[in-house]
Amino acid sequence: ALSRKSDPLRQRESVNDIVSETLGLVRQELAHHEITLKVELLALTGEVNVDRVQLQQVIINLIINACHAMAGAEARNRVLYVRTWVVGGAAVVEVADQGLGIAPEVLPSLFTPFFTTKENGLGMGLSICRSIINFHDGQIWATSAVGRGTSFKFSLPVLGRGARAQRPTPNDHARITHSMDVP
Repeated sequence: ALSRKSDPLRQRESVNDIVSETLGLVRQELAHHEITLKVELLALTGEVNVDRVQLQQVIINLIINACHAMAGAEARNRVLYVRTWVVGGAAVVEVADQGLGIAPEVLPSLFTPFFTTKENGLGMGLSICRSIINFHDGQIWATSAVGRGTSFKFSLPVLGRGARAQRPTPNDHARITHSMDVP
């Protein structure tokens, strides 16, 4: 299903359901990397108009990147946090690792095509994630503390009672950015 070649099928979906299902798909990878998973799904009203498979691709990419970021850490320090919540008009998903972090001067380039911090990376994963999130009228960004880890967050407009999405306001974005930080 994740490798299908068809037009995106956007429909009303629960952010929490998509995240839960995706975590089931990557459990083996997390076990292989000896990563402890901490999940907090608080987006109880977080229904969004998305292509489920595309959103799963974004989440999987962020989780795999987090696994790689923690590869050099002691097993007891390999903790991956996956959280969801709703603030203002947005459902937010966070994938946060406890890796080495990313230098501040590198952060602005993370979503640029062909930019990579990995020895054998292509530099396409985060660029594709950004394209998918933008296609869904959302935003994606990263914050990092060198030596403490990195947090990737993306927000998507939540659906109201009707079928139209409510776009987050600039005030909502400020609250999203500061409402949960790297653990």
